[in-house]
Amino acid sequence: MDTGGWREESYDEGTAGGWGEASFVDGDEGRISGERSEKFPFPTSVKDLSRLPSSAEKITVGKFSFTMLRTVGQLKAVVQADRGQTVEYTLADFHDPDVEFLVIHYKGVVANGFANSEVFSEGVDLSVVGKLRSFSDRLCIVAFDVSLLFRIISNKKF
Repeated sequence: MDTGGWREESYDEGTAGGWGEASFVDGDEGRISGERSEKFPFPTSVKDLSRLPSSAEKITVGKFSFTMLRTVGQLKAVVQADRGQTVEYTLADFHDPDVEFLVIHYKGVVANGFANSEVFSEGVDLSVVGKLRSFSDRLCIVAFDVSLLFRIISNKKF
């Protein structure tokens, strides 16, 4: 029986090329590993963080889970411990100042003995990047980076 070229065998379906080639069938969303979402600081608000259960150590969005977060807020309170090596910041949400969230920053020490990052004063706006952690039923962000947030306010009318 002549197939008239219907079953062309000059390619190998299993090694790319043909109607059943796997890259067309499988989507990437199932193959994206957790390590990619672990390296990306997911942006979130102080209000969203305050709504999480105290035992939560990740934020899940769709199929992805994030433990590294980025948030911004106004600094309401500062507490230093361990001779200034541990700083606890209480951030308030910009849109709802009554909503607060805890940020713990363990500061490193450089060779001369001075801490390598400054302690910020209450009332400033901060940007925080760190991991979501729960210690003794207290949810917080253990911060890698705490920095001033500069907001540009313009009075221009468009």
